[in-house]
Amino acid sequence: MDIMSHILISPTELVALEECENTSKKSVLSIKECITNFSETSVGDSVVTVSSIHEVWEKVVGEQVAEHVQVRHLKDSVLSVVADHSAWKTQLKYMNQQIINDINEHLGEDKVKSISLSVR
Repeated sequence: MDIMSHILISPTELVALEECENTSKKSVLSIKECITNFSETSVGDSVVTVSSIHEVWEKVVGEQVAEHVQVRHLKDSVLSVVADHSAWKTQLKYMNQQIINDINEHLGEDKVKSISLSVR
């Protein structure tokens, strides 16, 4: 499955992307240039970070948990995840600190300080 199919861009991030496009001095901005500029901002950085988290999510939480709990977004160092049942939310509570440690180890820096758990 393509990693990009898992990335959810929030309305705030879309506005930032549009502002990047609108402030360009060129009359036409390539998609590559726009995405590069966007990814270099703090808003864009969260998209890049979430993409990296998606890459290791199953390895960090295990296959069974990954089937039921998905990463949504990262904002202010809070990783938002959603479970398909409250039992999985409870399971993640017990794994919370280990997940944070494992993700930050993979990222090479402390990007995730806490996890926000919700049930859809």
